[in-house]
Amino acid sequence: MATNTPSASDEIVDALCSFATQLSYDDIPAETIETAKLRLFDSIAVGLLSLEEDPVRRLISHSATKHGSEEASILGTDRDASLEYAAFANAGMIRYLDWNDTYLTAEAAHPSGNIGAILAAGEANGNTGREILLATVLAYEVQCRLCDLASFTGNGFDHVNYGLASVPLAVGRLMGLPEAQLKEAVSISLGGHLGLLQARQVPLSEWKSFAFANAARNGVVAAELAKSEIRGPSQIFTGTYGIESVVDDTLDPSELALGDGFLLDETHLKRYPICHHILSAIDCVTEITDETDLQPAEIDAINVETYDIAIRATAGEGKWRPTTRATADHSLPYCVARTIIDGTIGPSELDEHRLSEDDVVELMDKIDVHHNESFTEAYGDSFSHAMTITTDDSEYERQVEYPKGHYKNPLSRVDVADKLRHHSTCSTAAVTNLQESIDELDDASDVGSILRAASRIGDEF
Repeated sequence: MATNTPSASDEIVDALCSFATQLSYDDIPAETIETAKLRLFDSIAVGLLSLEEDPVRRLISHSATKHGSEEASILGTDRDASLEYAAFANAGMIRYLDWNDTYLTAEAAHPSGNIGAILAAGEANGNTGREILLATVLAYEVQCRLCDLASFTGNGFDHVNYGLASVPLAVGRLMGLPEAQLKEAVSISLGGHLGLLQARQVPLSEWKSFAFANAARNGVVAAELAKSEIRGPSQIFTGTYGIESVVDDTLDPSELALGDGFLLDETHLKRYPICHHILSAIDCVTEITDETDLQPAEIDAINVETYDIAIRATAGEGKWRPTTRATADHSLPYCVARTIIDGTIGPSELDEHRLSEDDVVELMDKIDVHHNESFTEAYGDSFSHAMTITTDDSEYERQVEYPKGHYKNPLSRVDVADKLRHHSTCSTAAVTNLQESIDELDDASDVGSILRAASRIGDEF
């Protein structure tokens, strides 16, 4: 029997849902809207590039068997699925290559995973382009502010869990849910679906890439349940066994600072499809090799200095002999060695058949990685690596604080377009069409032009 008994108040849920309800398109600065468009372009681009990957094809095939009263397109294809499974497939595609954006403070995030759910919900609900952009800014703001507040991963839970708050709020806003139902959606989503950090332990599997997609699916379902007046658990953050008991028992709602600037503007894009903590090292390599005729066979030793999180995430046990693609893109020694040998690190350089090639294994064994305390102290503001490559008669040194793609050293629209142009067979005209459809989103009556442009690119693969 239904009950009208109100849930006990939760100040964090109250703050998140009040912000989600009150935020308007006119509150968002023009430069943030343009950044949101670039994030949409980048997310769709790297999602489309994943269409050739077998795990993504299997995810799409599975999702396309799921149907319901509300359906949406699977990005880059002519296939539809129920809203929650279209969100799952879209978000999985965007995340799979580890080429989408990053936010790193107390907790890590790849917030563009939200876009997979936003595109599906925006299509299913017939939302305007401005509503899509608003939902995107909202999702980023919620997830990134929660990342600033406390860490899941320090306590054995996966960082994707903050998406269990951002997705139902963004999707719920697109559905037109009132504030009371948004609160239930967040509580249902977080209360039933916390993922474990075991998903990111070596050897990493394809689930590393699909974990946020699963959170997106669960967030969509939570919004749908709330719309049907299903009630969630009370005090999901502040209750006796709420999120506080998992991450931090001193969470302060006043520290959320929602809308105090928009953190979407402080997210980072990636030039290469690898862990963010390796990007500065790759920039060191390319700066050296672009200016010299350095040959791998000449190298005697490679010394890398970096911050502690980079060492733990990319140079620890299991990272020196990666056996899966998902481990290789989080292996500093593999990515550095492969870039020296091939001149770049892209999807083909991460093919599992190439991970144990003799030349890359030999070069990995010449790499030493050391902690630099000053780099650790500056972590969050900068992501520094220093590299020294020694040969018989020379020594090459470089230091990079802000990798290309960092919001202080940003990728351009051309750089994002180059991901598609250089790593697929799609035409320049198709890429331009997608780019233009996103540029014009704030005047669009729906998201159809973007989905059609994405499908045209998918057809060319």
